[in-house]
Parts: sequence; structure tokens; C-alpha cells
Amino acid sequence: MKRTGRFLVLPPRLVLLLLGGAGIAHWALDAQPILRHVLAGALLIVLAVVLNIWADRVFKAAHTPVRPDELPIRLVTRGPFAWSRNPMYLGLILLLLGVAMVVGTVPFWLLPMLLWLLLARVFVRHEERVLRDQFGEQFDTYCRTMNRWFGVRRRQPQ
Repeated sequence: MKRTGRFLVLPPRLVLLLLGGAGIAHWALDAQPILRHVLAGALLIVLAVVLNIWADRVFKAAHTPVRPDELPIRLVTRGPFAWSRNPMYLGLILLLLGVAMVVGTVPFWLLPMLLWLLLARVFVRHEERVLRDQFGEQFDTYCRTMNRWFGVRRRQPQ
């Protein structure tokens, strides 16, 4: 596959690094839970895993790469991509939110926000630039009708 960029760490490993860092901070600070809801957190984790597996399968069915540093072959707009331009990243954020709810300490509650910031500033910007170069008006139309994170936009009158 043709590479579109080089990333030191791809999003799934970034999530693992963030979890490791939060775990160390949790241990070092002897952090106590401030807000916990184990059942809701577990449900979010399951939802996140299902969302990521579904999005991955849709990409594979479309024969287009999943990795953000590979050149896309097709613009995928069905399945979870009919509800979010970035369902895999949304899934990773929901996963960390679920973990935060299960553990309940400040180091873990900071993770979803930190991941969102890193994804939006690094990966989403890169991917949108590549998709715009690759698919032009087709991608612009998709952006006008689909929110980046969640929800279908109303069609703008022309």
C-alpha cells in the first residue's frame, strides 16, 4: 500500500500508551475514584468494540485500507460511516470513556479528552487532507452532510 504519511504511533497503540500512562499515574498518585459507574462503563466498552469491529469490516468489504497512513481506494459512507465520518476514532474515545467510568479516577477521566484532542489535531486533519485530495467534491459533499464525530447534518438548501 502507498503511504500517505508517517506516524510515530497509530491510534490503537496510542490508546494503549494512554491507558498505561493513566495506570502509572493512578498507582503513583494512589488515586481514589471520584465518579464511577461500572455497568455503564462496561456497556460503553462493549459498544466501542462493536463499533470498531463493524467499521473495520465495512472498510475491508470495500477493499480500502483501514490504516490512517495508507492511501484510501474508496470513500466509505455506509454502515457506521453513515452516522459519523470517524466511527473508529469515536469508538476509541468511547472505549476510554468506558474505562474511565469503570475505574473512576482523575487520570482515567482525562484520557477521552486527551485522545480526542490528539485524534482531531493529528490524525483527522491528515486524513481529511488525503481524502479531499483523493476524492475531491465527493468528499466535500460527504462532509457537508455528515458530522465529523456523530450525526447526520441537515441538507443545506441550494
